[in-house]
Amino acid sequence: MKTVVSLALVLVMIAAMGAVAEDMKADMSKTKWFDPANCEFCKHLLDNPDLLEHMTHDYYDISNGAVAITTVAPEYRDAYNKAMAAMIALGTDMESGKRNPMEVKMDGQCQAYGMLMMAGAKTDYVQSKAADVMVMTATDEETVKKIHDFAEKNRAEMAVWKAEQVAKDQK
Repeated sequence: MKTVVSLALVLVMIAAMGAVAEDMKADMSKTKWFDPANCEFCKHLLDNPDLLEHMTHDYYDISNGAVAITTVAPEYRDAYNKAMAAMIALGTDMESGKRNPMEVKMDGQCQAYGMLMMAGAKTDYVQSKAADVMVMTATDEETVKKIHDFAEKNRAEMAVWKAEQVAKDQK
């Protein structure tokens, strides 16, 4: 339950950027979708250099939103939990005023996620030993479409990112 509350805190902090949502839309067109090296949230996934290659991220459309399932190889679960704790801490710092949300660098995925929260998307999050499951839903058709677009963009961009990683490994 503590993890759910903490994750909700991070999501609220991202959503707090609503005052400049239009500026963010313009900036997003210049921002790489998944860029952990340049995203203050996602960079923590690089703290263990082998973590990302031992994770999967799958997105599935449902009638009123999407389901995201993240799996982590058991031997990397501690590294994943540490990365998640660091992301939650950043969100807490943003909420408390220690960090200005507008000065936090985010990749396109994190920016889009925050914009979905501002649009009224709701999330439920379950962490288990086998996987983390996030269900993002909305009641209005426009936001549901945005969630579906977000899930589709994640499917496409994660495939590109994985291909880039395989190409790097082959060099």
